[in-house]
Amino acid sequence: MHRLLKIDEAEFLSRVQGTFKLAIQFENWRAVGHDYIHSFGFTGQGCWAAGFHAFWLKARALGFAEDYGRYAPELMAAKAGRFGLLQQDALSYAYHIDATAYAGLLREQAEKDGVTRIEGRIVDVHQTEAGNISEVVLESGKVVKGDLFIDCSGFVSLLLDKALGTEFEDWTHWLPCDRAIAVQTASVGDPIPYTRSIARESGWQWRIPLQTLSHRAAGKTLESQLCWARPGGWLPRATGIDQYSPYPARRPPADADVPLCRHHGVGPSGVQSPDGLRVSLRPRLHHPALPCHGTNGFRVVFEAEKDIFRENSWVQVMLGQGVEPQNYHPIVDMMDERELRQFMRFQQQRVDHVLSQLPTHQEFIDGYCPVA
Repeated sequence: MHRLLKIDEAEFLSRVQGTFKLAIQFENWRAVGHDYIHSFGFTGQGCWAAGFHAFWLKARALGFAEDYGRYAPELMAAKAGRFGLLQQDALSYAYHIDATAYAGLLREQAEKDGVTRIEGRIVDVHQTEAGNISEVVLESGKVVKGDLFIDCSGFVSLLLDKALGTEFEDWTHWLPCDRAIAVQTASVGDPIPYTRSIARESGWQWRIPLQTLSHRAAGKTLESQLCWARPGGWLPRATGIDQYSPYPARRPPADADVPLCRHHGVGPSGVQSPDGLRVSLRPRLHHPALPCHGTNGFRVVFEAEKDIFRENSWVQVMLGQGVEPQNYHPIVDMMDERELRQFMRFQQQRVDHVLSQLPTHQEFIDGYCPVA
């Protein structure tokens, strides 16, 4: 999107106090005091028939594999507090940003590109005979016509709920937490290149490092928008930032299974949790990776079409939650022990080579996108 809008990355990050995000560290989710990292990118090298975790499983059984994350460049860079933009072996990354500053930047860019900004409180919504939204009326009396309306009114849901009658489908039985508190604090150290997600007695907390501020949030949940879904698919001439639409009606996004996987059955152990936190996964939300959760581990991970949560991510999360695979793909046995040792050593050397080229996260920010 930024390329289409011709927004320079370094300037953008400077304006929004941005830092780089290579991963998320989950603390206390499996047990109090235990943590694991889910990183972006890939872990090791797989083949056409099996992912890297199959090779790692055999190597571990033979006693010469290191921790699964040791073979993931982004994970190891996150733990080492390093980052860089490499021409080869480029890291996969996202951003930590000040959302308010980012909104201001996008507004400025939009107005520069000719978008007209109209402020006002919506007091009425007009629809066509077919039920499409045709215009909204502001408190000032001004009428705003349009072809597409995006409902950004949050839980008030002026267009989707009140005008179109698409009520919330309540997910609180599966995700019972429904409150959030967010605050900003002064940074007390160099920013780390990952987000922290910390399970607490009554919910969980995130910590997002910015350049001069540290965003902290605590409460009974920090993902309330995943506690429900709208049952409709595409709605007539209106959509909302809280609505998932591209898939058929009543099919939630693949990534909606992720917090459910973390909430149910496999943790957070030892953390005082609300009633219902450990109830079974909702049947229609079953992901091909999940049915073996109740056994000794997962056999295989399949990717559905358009899944954004890929095989490596499922493996990282389930291993982190203590769900161990039952076996590995037989194609791995085509390698004898000597070949497998060489293969695993090469994967580790590849990660070490990437890390050797990276400055610290703070050094890179200072040279690339410091706050003006």
